[in-house]
Amino acid sequence: SRPTFLALLQEGYPLVFIDRYYPELPADRVVSDDRQAAFAITQQLLAQGHRRIAFVTWYETACTSVQDRISGYWAALLQAGVDPDPKLIWQDLYMGEKKDGNNANRLQVLLDEQAPTALVVVNFIVSGSLLINLARLGLQVQKDITVAGFDLNHPSIHSPLTSPAAIQHGSELGRRAANFLLERIQNFYQGPPRHAIIPTQ
Repeated sequence: SRPTFLALLQEGYPLVFIDRYYPELPADRVVSDDRQAAFAITQQLLAQGHRRIAFVTWYETACTSVQDRISGYWAALLQAGVDPDPKLIWQDLYMGEKKDGNNANRLQVLLDEQAPTALVVVNFIVSGSLLINLARLGLQVQKDITVAGFDLNHPSIHSPLTSPAAIQHGSELGRRAANFLLERIQNFYQGPPRHAIIPTQ
């Protein structure tokens, strides 16, 4: 939590945040280029003719990685001349930490009310539950609705998705973060906080 990290920093412990961070805390951070990745995914969906594109997130809506992805999605719509609809950012579909795919009824309501033709999904955890829900509703992915998002090649995603997807380089995130931390520990670097952004594939 933020108070814990702040206390560690005040006691002189070196910290490196990976994937997400607290902007107000003076610590190194290594993140994926979440905004650009979401922008590119949404841009590709727009190029395919989609205009009603929903962004499906989960309970951690305030963290930087999620906010950056929403920002990229929003920016792509604006650039294409599509007025973003706040109702298409679904932040209440997966509110609990456990993603068991039992939100089919709520998903059906959102699909009926908002009528999206494509979904940008925040991560592979939500994607897994979303695919279960869509199957329960009798909807075929890429035929009835297009699903795109982050890390859709993850082994937990038991569906051959061919939509636009951003693949994060977890090993590079870890390598860069470890280097930052070692440089702090070994006093090779004692300068201001560094912010490394790793492109997605």
